[in-house]
This record gives sequence, structure tokens and C-alpha cells, in this order.
Amino acid sequence: MEEFIGKKWAGLDFFPTNTKINQKIIKVLQTHRTQSGTITLVLKKGLKSFNYVFNIIKVDKGSSIGVLAVLMDSNQLKNISSDENLNEVRLKAMICLYEMSDCSLGEITDYALEQLVEITGSKLGYLSFLNETEDLLTMYSWSKEAMKKCEINDKPIYYPVHETGLWGEAIRQRKPIIINDFKAPNKLKKGYPKGHVHLKRHMNVPIFDGDKIVALAGVGNKKESYIEEDITQIRILMNFLWSIIKRKNSEKALRNSLNEKEVMLNEIHHRVKNNLQVISSLLALQADFMESNEAKNVLLEARGRVKSMAMTHDKFYHADDLSKINFSQYLRELVDDILLSSLQDSKLINLQIELDNSLLNLEIALPLGLIVNEILTNSLKHAFVESDEKIIFIYLHKNYDEFELILKDNGVGFPEDIDFRNTDTMGMQLVMSLIMQIGAQIELNINQGTEFIIKFKNESLDEDY
Repeated sequence: MEEFIGKKWAGLDFFPTNTKINQKIIKVLQTHRTQSGTITLVLKKGLKSFNYVFNIIKVDKGSSIGVLAVLMDSNQLKNISSDENLNEVRLKAMICLYEMSDCSLGEITDYALEQLVEITGSKLGYLSFLNETEDLLTMYSWSKEAMKKCEINDKPIYYPVHETGLWGEAIRQRKPIIINDFKAPNKLKKGYPKGHVHLKRHMNVPIFDGDKIVALAGVGNKKESYIEEDITQIRILMNFLWSIIKRKNSEKALRNSLNEKEVMLNEIHHRVKNNLQVISSLLALQADFMESNEAKNVLLEARGRVKSMAMTHDKFYHADDLSKINFSQYLRELVDDILLSSLQDSKLINLQIELDNSLLNLEIALPLGLIVNEILTNSLKHAFVESDEKIIFIYLHKNYDEFELILKDNGVGFPEDIDFRNTDTMGMQLVMSLIMQIGAQIELNINQGTEFIIKFKNESLDEDY
């Protein structure tokens, strides 16, 4: 195109010999319509094909003053089109790799390698990973064509870098190596074994993660010479592949860590439950030897508290999610156990339960279990002195992010002259302490018996607690 620069149209070498192009320009001037297409021009160096666009040039008032001609070498356009196709192939490959995140590492690397071979126009390729110390290559994938042509039966998987020949130079020199004439003498060659694929051209590219080489991608036997663009294409796709591999490795490590923690938490809950059950049994045994009813009741109350905690840990031990338990199910079992352990005949208690299905954290469920144990035990001991029909009502409802727990009986009612928030009894002191611990609110209604209304949220507690 340099021979056109600085010359007038009539002075160009092809001007007198190309009547067809002149006819198109005249047509543009006559019709004021754009003309475009492909045309072959006679130049000093011979015939050459051009893509052209001829457009009318107008002044402000609409009159024409000439023609704007744009010509582009058709071969350059083909190269641009080829680059666009390569980029499109690479983009599709990256999308497919992303969608293959759940596939095995072998499937992912095999697919990526075939795409590298296609993008670079190669006939064969390989992909290997480097260890932490960068002294051992592990071959992960050979291209399909390489596997067909290779006649080596027992292909090695591990390659010490110091034993590799020319193909290991990319690691040693820490840069891409292009060999466009593999037959040419090279002191770095160590030869390849009998049955190895015959190489005409070879290129391999080290892939970095920070300053560490993590992989080596190689291709061979391209029809044309390998160029810098091939290196760029390999780097882009391989860096994307490495990001997927890193993510898979991180996810695997996280899963392993979570599994280990789950096993550990299961074991902790199991051991705590067992220890609490031992303590509960010791308290029950000690109570049997007490002559004083008052002392016996104190020990049995302590046993009830310990048992409620043991039940909570047992629920967590058997739960699918170690961070939460089904509190509704736990509450039913806790209430049944409290009734069976009480001095009252459980068959004479009219128990009415309405519980929404609720999942609670351990740090909320455990204190709530103790609170229910204290209030329900207190009702069974003091509420039904004069009651013909003994009714206990337990209600648990979730309203958006807040829970409401109601514990009610139809007994004699809580003494009006006692402030339940400030008593000298251990049970209510424990209740108020636990209410503060979980950041809950508690109200007392003494109309027609005793009714405690507790409102709380299933939130993690501050470190102060």
C-alpha cells in the first residue's frame, strides 16, 4: 500500500489499466450511492486483491465535491478474520471450562489441551503440572492425536526437570520456547525414545502463579511457524484453566476441613452428652440415699437441669446440621421427660402443645431448654395444689425473625407480692440470668394461672456471654 501514499488518483500505476474501477467511481458520482466489493488491481509487483468502499463526498448544501475511496488488502482482512475466529474459539473454550467445574481434573485438562491444539493450529500437545519445588513434572494430558501416533507402551508420568531435554528449557529458562525447525542441531537436545511422535515444530509455555511455575503446556507440528500470538493464546487459556483448578482445590480443601470439623463437633457433642448423663445418673443415685426430702428435691432439680443439657447435645449429635437443631422436636421430648420425672402423675396432666417447626442455634437452644425445665418444673411443684383439672399449655411461634415462647398453667398463679425478676429462689434467678444471656424479653401474666411469655431471636450471642 506504500506505493499509493502521496499520489493523486490519476497518477497511480493501475489507473489507466483498470477501467472497471473508474466505472464504479463514475457511478458513485452519478448516483451518489456507495459502491463496495472486491477488485483485483494491477500493481508493479503483480496482481493484488483489494476490498473497496467508494462513497460520495458532499458539502453542507448537498452538492458533491468528490469520491472517498477506501481500499484494504484482502489478505490482511483474512488475517483479522482468522484472529477473530481464534478469539471466538478461545472464548467458547473458556465458557465450556467454566461449565465443567464439577468434572474431574482429568476431564478438564483433556478438554483444555484439545482446545490449545485447535487454537494454535497444532497437530499434537501435552499438559503437565509442576511440583512446589519446581523440579518434577507430572504429565496429566496428551492430545488425542499424540496418543494415536505415540508407539511407546509404558509412557512415563513423572519427569525430573534436570533429566528433560529441550522440552524442559521452558522451565529452566522460565520463558516460552519456540522451535520451528526441530531437525536443526541443538546442543540441548537429548533425543526422544523409540516410538515417540515425530516432531517438526515444537513450542511450550510455562504457566505462572505469582512467581511460581505451576504448569507447562506444549504443542507441536503446526503447519506454519509458531509465533508470539500462539504464546498469547496459550497463556490466556491456561491461566483461566489454572484459576479453575485453584478454585477446585480450594473447594476440596474447604470440604475436607468442614468434614473434619463436623466429625470433631459430633465427637464433642457425643462426649459432652455422655458426661452429662453420667452426672445426671450420679445425682439421681445420690438423691436415693438422701433421708431429707428437701435435700433429695434439690438433687433431683439439679439432675433435671443436667438432663436437659444432655438432651440438647444429643440432638446436635444426631442432627444433619451441626449448627442448628429442631427445637420443636427437642422441646416435646424435654417436656415428656420432665413430666415423667416429676412427682405428679403425668396421666393427670392435660398437656396442650402448639409448636411451629423451628431450627435454633446451640447457644440459644441450650439456655431455652434450661428455662423451660425451670418454669415447667416449678409449675408441676406449686401450681396444682387446688386444681381439679391440671392444664399445661406450651406455645412456640415464629413471627418473621422473632420467636414467641409461652409457658402457661391453670394453677394457683404466681404470688402477686413477689417480683419474679428479683427473687431469692435459685430457679427464677437462673431463668432471669439465662434470659439476659440470650438477649430475650420475658413477661408474666397471672390471670387464670401463671403465664410466662418469652420473646427472643435466633442470633449469635456477644462474646461477653
